[in-house]
Amino acid sequence: MSLRPVLPIATATFIQLYWATNQLSENTDNSCLSDSWFCNYYTHIALDALVVSLLYVSVSVVPLLKHHPHVRFAIGGWWLVGLWFFADMEIWNAYEGSWSTYDFVETIHTVWQLVAIPFWATAVPTLLLLYRLRFRAI
Repeated sequence: MSLRPVLPIATATFIQLYWATNQLSENTDNSCLSDSWFCNYYTHIALDALVVSLLYVSVSVVPLLKHHPHVRFAIGGWWLVGLWFFADMEIWNAYEGSWSTYDFVETIHTVWQLVAIPFWATAVPTLLLLYRLRFRAI
């Protein structure tokens, strides 16, 4: 896995996070009661997109997966969608869930209801694009 997919992943992550959580953009982050640029909803999404991209690329350093590109792609795909869900959950928790009393199961259920359509509508084309970028030469 090279660094070639970083830009498409970062872009797709930003789109997915924005599409899934844009109705929370008017809320205040629970940890930021000031008006600094770091507390901005869009900065939050951009930083999450960067972190998700770097964590996705981290799968490439697993030595056992070097000789099994299709297995590495499958694990990377599951890793990516898992990271997306947890990024969605983190944003929802910061802007909505922390202001109320949700337990862990209610949080997962509420976030899934919020992000299911944008999640899969972004994940499928992104994974198809990454597959094409990775296996085009094979």
